[in-house]
Amino acid sequence: MNKGKLLATTVIVLGAAYVGATWYVGKEVQSTVERLVAQSNERMAQLLGPNMARDNLKIEINKYERGLFSSEVVYTFRLKGADGKQHDLMLKDHLLHGPLPWEAMREGEFAPVLALSRSELLPTRTVQAWMDSQRGASPVVIDTRIDFGGKGSSEWTFLPTELSEGGSKVSFSGGSLSMRLSNDFKDVSARGGFKSLNLFDSGDDDSFALRDVRIETENVTRADASVRQQSSLTAEQVVLDEHTDEPLKLGKVAVSVDATQVGTMMDGAIRYDFGQVAAGDIKLGSFAAGGKVLRLDAAAFTALAGEYDAIQAKYGTTEFSMTDEEQERLRDRAMALLASSPSIVIDPLVWKNEKGESTLRFQLDLAAPSDPKTRDIEVLLSEIIRLAGLDLKLSKAMFVQAFGQTAEGTDDRLQMEMMGSELYDQYVNELQQAGLVKVDGDVATGSVLYQDREVTLNGETMTVEELVQRIMLFAM
Repeated sequence: MNKGKLLATTVIVLGAAYVGATWYVGKEVQSTVERLVAQSNERMAQLLGPNMARDNLKIEINKYERGLFSSEVVYTFRLKGADGKQHDLMLKDHLLHGPLPWEAMREGEFAPVLALSRSELLPTRTVQAWMDSQRGASPVVIDTRIDFGGKGSSEWTFLPTELSEGGSKVSFSGGSLSMRLSNDFKDVSARGGFKSLNLFDSGDDDSFALRDVRIETENVTRADASVRQQSSLTAEQVVLDEHTDEPLKLGKVAVSVDATQVGTMMDGAIRYDFGQVAAGDIKLGSFAAGGKVLRLDAAAFTALAGEYDAIQAKYGTTEFSMTDEEQERLRDRAMALLASSPSIVIDPLVWKNEKGESTLRFQLDLAAPSDPKTRDIEVLLSEIIRLAGLDLKLSKAMFVQAFGQTAEGTDDRLQMEMMGSELYDQYVNELQQAGLVKVDGDVATGSVLYQDREVTLNGETMTVEELVQRIMLFAM
């Protein structure tokens, strides 16, 4: 065989191999995409319950046209709001089949991949105004790389947006989000952010603004099938009612979430930190608020909320009288939620300024009653509430300074501080006389714990009736 025939044969063999490999990978890509959609729906079903996920949140593949070298896919994300209305987001996806997509090689990318894709938003009623603001262009573009071995990456680009509708206006700087996938696409980490987001309603003169926002999240699936999610959001500044005389400014805002889920059962914690809080020229100090929920059946909670929303939507108002049947359905949902003995903790709740800090901690442990249908409210509550605890610390110096901050001039501030001091002394003394708090210097503390139908108030054991009497004594 001469060199020309050998070269021609080699080209034909390599071409056939390339076409065959691309055809085979195209089948694998479709299988992978369908599996990922099914996996996403399964996770939502675990979180929300199968019925709620099916009716309220679902991803569908509307079209999958597989070609030899590429495929065209259309996805729909279906979300039903609390008002019962359906909101759809549709994405069109142009998928290039690996292992060596020709279009990628033309741009100098020779690393083998399962697929490369570019996704864009399609017009729907939900996003039509957003699409119109971009003159028909997709306001979000997603470039995804699907590697072999269950790994991948995705880059999300959100275009700047100026949107006006009626008296409402949205101004968005644009942003980006980078995602990394691993562990057979079960583990996801993401990093992103944007410079600014402004919402304004001229009718009520309301506004909301975010500045310099960063978002991070990580989802890890462990060997025992539990899923841990850790997320954080930081903002340099949050401003409410910016165009009024007294805007509320929150500086150095941080929100963090840490949750672990096994099936539908979830333990989670959330914390808010506001490094600087000011109302107009009044500097209020800093705030921190944290909370935990333990042994929460997320599917039961979602079912309870969904049941209530459905009843409320039926009447079309927040004030309504339920039928016996509706009350029975809500009670059944509530009892299903209590079956896992959930616990709710608020810890910490901290208000701090230059002079001191005040704190509050609260815990509530719940359980299902022995007879859910009993009409005896006292028995029902005593069995549902297994434990309730409250710890409070109030600093006089902190309270007085905060009170004085409401004044404008120096003389007015001193007068307001004196008034704040008098108010603090008056109410704390009445609480102390009723035995509800103890005082040590300029700090008042109070602790109450209800457990096993007994109350411990500041270290003293008593009945619920005795606690109520002390509260009535203070109220009088």
